[in-house]
Amino acid sequence: AGARYALITAFSDGETLYAVRYASDDRAPSLYYRRSNSRQGWAVVSEPLDMAEVDWVAVKNGEICCFSVNEVHKEQFYCSEYHEILAVG
Repeated sequence: AGARYALITAFSDGETLYAVRYASDDRAPSLYYRRSNSRQGWAVVSEPLDMAEVDWVAVKNGEICCFSVNEVHKEQFYCSEYHEILAVG
């Protein structure tokens, strides 16, 4: 088998927050997000900070999330090496 690749990352351009979850197999590191109205922003984390907060959303493998002030837009992305959607899990 080939090399295994895995990545979770988050970055911002100062206006939009981006988060990506990817693995070349079905063992992608976990990535979650939730909107906090009391804190007026988004939390993007590898594991939920507080399991009592039941509104954590798991990011799927091969998904990029774009967070604006009040909404999140999610897209599956393609791996050009394999020419297929990475929609595992």
